[in-house]
Amino acid sequence: MSLYLSGRWGGEQKPTLERDVSFLSQLSCWWINRVVSAGHRRGLQLSDLCCLGDEDSAQSLCSALQQHRKTEGQSHSQELGEEEESRGGNTSHPGVHLSGPALLCHLCGWLRPSLLQVTLLRMTSDLLALLPPQALRCGILYCENQPVFDWSGLTHALALLAAVVCHALVQQVCERHSRMTEVRVQTALTGALYKQALSQCRIPGCLPSPAPSLTPLRGDVGRLAEFPVSLSALWSSWVQGTVCACLLWRELGPSALAGLAVLILLVPLTSAVQRRARLLQRSQERLRGEREQLLQEMLNGIKTVKLLVLEAWFQRRVGIAREKELETRRILGFLTAFSLLDRVCVPFLVCVSSLGVYVLVDDGNVLTASQVFTCVCLFTLLRSPFNLLPSLALRITQAWHSLCNLDHFLFSQEVSHTVNYENGTPSGNGVKKSCLEEHSDQCAGLLAVWTREAKELQGLEEWRELRDSRLSVYAVLGLLQALSVCCVALAVTGGSLKASASLHSELLFARLRLPLRFYQTTPSSLVLCSLSQEMYVIDELVPAHLLSWLYCWLQVFVTVLLIGYISPLFILIVPVLTYLFLTIQSYYRSVSGQVRRMVSDSASSLSSLLSESHRDEVTTGSHDDPLTRCYGALNEHLVCRYNCILLDRWVSVWLDAFAGLVLFLVSVALLDSEVDPSTVGLVLTYTLSLREVLHLLVQASCGVESSTGAIQKMDQHTHMEREPSWYVPCRAPPSWPEEGVVEFRSYETELNPSPAELSFCTRTREKVGVVSRSGAELDAITSSLFRLVEGRRGVLMIDGVDISSVGLHDLRSRLAVIPRVPTLFSCSLRSNLDPWGCHGDAQVWQALERCHLKERVSLLPGQLHYPLHYGGAGFSSSERRLLCVCRALLKSCVVLIVEDPVPPVDLHTERLLQSIIHTHFSHCTGLYLTQNPGNVTHTDRVLVLDGGV
Repeated sequence: MSLYLSGRWGGEQKPTLERDVSFLSQLSCWWINRVVSAGHRRGLQLSDLCCLGDEDSAQSLCSALQQHRKTEGQSHSQELGEEEESRGGNTSHPGVHLSGPALLCHLCGWLRPSLLQVTLLRMTSDLLALLPPQALRCGILYCENQPVFDWSGLTHALALLAAVVCHALVQQVCERHSRMTEVRVQTALTGALYKQALSQCRIPGCLPSPAPSLTPLRGDVGRLAEFPVSLSALWSSWVQGTVCACLLWRELGPSALAGLAVLILLVPLTSAVQRRARLLQRSQERLRGEREQLLQEMLNGIKTVKLLVLEAWFQRRVGIAREKELETRRILGFLTAFSLLDRVCVPFLVCVSSLGVYVLVDDGNVLTASQVFTCVCLFTLLRSPFNLLPSLALRITQAWHSLCNLDHFLFSQEVSHTVNYENGTPSGNGVKKSCLEEHSDQCAGLLAVWTREAKELQGLEEWRELRDSRLSVYAVLGLLQALSVCCVALAVTGGSLKASASLHSELLFARLRLPLRFYQTTPSSLVLCSLSQEMYVIDELVPAHLLSWLYCWLQVFVTVLLIGYISPLFILIVPVLTYLFLTIQSYYRSVSGQVRRMVSDSASSLSSLLSESHRDEVTTGSHDDPLTRCYGALNEHLVCRYNCILLDRWVSVWLDAFAGLVLFLVSVALLDSEVDPSTVGLVLTYTLSLREVLHLLVQASCGVESSTGAIQKMDQHTHMEREPSWYVPCRAPPSWPEEGVVEFRSYETELNPSPAELSFCTRTREKVGVVSRSGAELDAITSSLFRLVEGRRGVLMIDGVDISSVGLHDLRSRLAVIPRVPTLFSCSLRSNLDPWGCHGDAQVWQALERCHLKERVSLLPGQLHYPLHYGGAGFSSSERRLLCVCRALLKSCVVLIVEDPVPPVDLHTERLLQSIIHTHFSHCTGLYLTQNPGNVTHTDRVLVLDGGV
């Protein structure tokens, strides 16, 4: 049995608009099969995707919002004019501004039809969610052979299926409209922001000026676009909660208030935990940003890092920053464990409090299967309003701040245009519901055994003994389950933290071992991505997706075993059902991955376009209209996100149909048999939850597959070419080199293109000026001496020792360099001069005095402990070069390489540098590398390179 997808829909055929297909095709998502089939057979292209109508294009959405603003503004001005005229005043009102945030008024007016539709759909969906528990109740009552229900089992099975199908369809339609409303708002606001940014640099009577950057407003757009839909969900959830409370009162009477009280009392605790988690998340993001900034600094100055043998120094600094980040994650992991404990304990506490109070207040209150399992389902639905309540105040505050920011930008007095902006990916703070939330109680229904045994008791004393024992066992099992979940969460957190620390350390070490040419040919952003974004995926997403995937499969396995135990014939169709489910998952996984990559690519293009809005070339140097390019990028991103929404609905339809089929088969088998009502309630409760579990399972499977891409990239890093060993068994003598004689014998490097062979030899402690027209030849000397590149042929010796036989760190630590670019890192001044702390403060001050910097440093706050920013901000280029001389002076080497400074320093500083080298580096052999012959007139000899020497 295979999943049939119509083959007559070719990829070359023009995509069909959703409004042109039949109602049944829209409802079943059959018209999307063309995209799914094309994506499963081959790679998807933009032309294969379903397109939107002209009314949903970016230009149309932006124009509609702007037109509504103009119409509303004119109407408001007219009303004020009539009012003023009736008072005999002036009728002209330049600069009229609506009271309150104008953007809120315009959005509400423009979105009124869509928001009303979404609210009605959401409320209908939430009310229809009450039908499956009622259908389950009717089915259990039928099994209890109550005379008021005399329908056949097939009728009840069909009623249960109809309730589930109705709720699923309305829920899918509501989800689709909600997400499309968010996308439309984001698109309209993005186009409006871009247009507003362009208008601010074209103010009449003024010279063109760079447009403001839109990057800070991207998060505001996502939060504002998400909030109206979330608010409609909140309203409908409370309606659903009220009806749930009424139905619980019908089942348990006043005892239902005990469960409601537990939910209300836990709201402050949950809110406090969420606030603490948010603070820790912000702290973690800050620490991650500091670590990434340190890594970026290392990558930008990687040549200096290798020349000065600072790999281990940077690894230690990054490791300290990583430990702080992991410590925050450890505390956050404890809160996550508590959150899981809350998700498990709350259903248990609610059920045990309500059911316990019900049976304890009156000995005549005997729980039935219909009461137990109906209440379990209703308490699950009742948690939705209480889950939304703790985060409501935060979300309202964030949305209001975002609204004010956007309103200030779009409705400023200086410009006359209006509308708003979007971020390609909404920055929602919501978290997907865990599988632990879907099963309201894992001790079920023990409850099924209790209700079955209660019917067999004859006396009151037996009932009391059973009641007390079952309540005790139920409480103990619930606590044990909560404890086990908490232990598992803590174990996963501890294991993932340990693995993350080890993996990051090994990855950073592997990165530092890569040769310099790798960094010269690879963008630093790609290298940083592996140490930041990919590490984030491995640290947090991989464990979360994998745990969710395993838990979902466990739930499916337990449900199948339970159904198979009650109805053994069900086992015969399990292979067919498994094949059907895996086929659906395979189609969705392959196509969804492609579409989501297209969404990511289009979002990156749009982000680049928006980030360039402040550049001059956007408004003056481009041949294309910048607004047209913005609309084009918005349309592409809009189409990709639209197809992502369609694919999610497509898989939801198939999974709901699959879950409905299983539910129908199980309910027919149970309701037409002599199975005990408690067992029927238990099995049907688990089968009803199978729908949500399957949805989570597919999403978790896709998450695991996408996350493993980062792991594969990490594995590729281990196979990259590395530098030679930093240390070798036969190390050079501690006193090497002593004379500083440098000799090139027909030496040629692996540089491509490589300079010609070098052949020359210096004398002991001689100062040699090396002059060349080609900067590549000068770089080749530095690269050769420090083995930044390996030799292809010939020999390079220092004091008669072939440097290729010496470990890299042994070699580089015995040489000193004053580099072309004076690089200083973001740490204390002392750490920049003496990274390993090998010298005392007196020696550092002496070196500063010799470099004529003692007075300058003594005036700094903290003096030697003055914190520097990357690049040495606060010091001039001349002072930074002298600090590099001070660093070389502290190294006390007998071979010194001096490169021409970039940017050039003043003549006074250069003469001062020459004086310092001749006075305090007299024991060194010095190589002055320059393209200006006038800079080496003070040397003992001059070596001119012209195609080799």
